[in-house]
This record gives sequence, C-alpha cells and structure tokens, in this order.
Amino acid sequence: MWGFLALRVAEFANQPKNSASKALFCRLGPGSYLFGTQRVSLRLRGGDLEAEAGGDWVALEELVRRMQPSQSVHLLHASSSLPTLNS
Repeated sequence: MWGFLALRVAEFANQPKNSASKALFCRLGPGSYLFGTQRVSLRLRGGDLEAEAGGDWVALEELVRRMQPSQSVHLLHASSSLPTLNS
C-alpha cells in the first residue's frame, strides 16, 4: 500500500506545471524520498505537502523551486549518457 502521502506526491509530480521535476522524485519509504540526488523528508500538514529543508518545514513547491536547477543537471547528464538505438 502506497499510502496517502505517496498519492499526494504523485499528484503533485503529475501536475503539468511540475513536469520538469517529475522524474526527480523517487520514493524510498514512508515519508522519505530522493529528489534528484538529495534525500528529503516529506509530510502532510493540514492537507498541504511539506518538505524538510535545512531543519525547517517548507511547502513542497518551495523545495522544488530551490532545488530543481541543481538537481535537473543530474537528470540531463544521465539522459545524455544513455546509448541511442542508432549507436
């Protein structure tokens, strides 16, 4: 069973405005995710998704805004290293 938090994270990641960060989320366990190469803790508080960042809890949107530029580089690097069908 994935749990309600995991469903909410999936809903967040599947929103069109979050499409650039969708592939950066990887569930490790209950409330524990990788966002790119960074391990983050997530929770629901009052129905809102929050992420722990530097000891403080912030809206998940804020965490993504802060971290996406540095983490997207890893995704681009990994995808450019994949072999193509024409190779």
